Amino acid sequence: MFDRRKAFLARAALVAAAAMAAIPATAQTVYTDRTAFDAAATTTLQNFNGAPTSSTATAVTFTPVTFSCTGSTYCPGFFGTRNLGNSGSGSVFFATPDTATFTFDAPITAFGIDLRDVGTNGATNFSAIINGTSYLLQSNYSSGVPFFFGYTGSAFSSVSFTGTQVGDGVDFDDLAFGASSINAAVPEPSTWAMMLIGFGAVGFSMRRRRGTSAVASAA
Repeated sequence: MFDRRKAFLARAALVAAAAMAAIPATAQTVYTDRTAFDAAATTTLQNFNGAPTSSTATAVTFTPVTFSCTGSTYCPGFFGTRNLGNSGSGSVFFATPDTATFTFDAPITAFGIDLRDVGTNGATNFSAIINGTSYLLQSNYSSGVPFFFGYTGSAFSSVSFTGTQVGDGVDFDDLAFGASSINAAVPEPSTWAMMLIGFGAVGFSMRRRRGTSAVASAA
């Protein structure tokens, strides 16, 4: 016996699957301008001016983010917070070949920060790693001129930084983190799928009721 309900739900599932395939994943966007980044995200600013919540030889915490150094060449040692001399603002810094990582207590979708090569040991190729993808920020960078790196995309909990020039130090300052207002407006594929299945179930229920009412009237 042909089961219309099962057939209808099967078609709804196929439509939902097709919709999921058609919906693109949340776009990753890299920013080099803080103004453009600020327009695309709602963030909290951490300028590292105050004392950290806690610190060790290889980790400094400014709740809700911890900046840590992984490696053995310069951390512990050339790592931690320091005064940049601009109105008393502080920064966090590290040196290649060790890796520096910002880790957040909860996932975020927007990250932005100012960086500056300390100029300790020549040019470096400087990269950020987010969700397993590496982004080249500067090639042969040694000018000491600050630059901005911003990123919005699928949820992530950490951002790591690496360089290619051993002994080269890098300052970080004015960290902005939070949510991307652009990506937040786009439902995830799984959400679309559940909506489509839900609409299909409601449609089938209404269709079935109309059919039952028609039979009852005929009787």
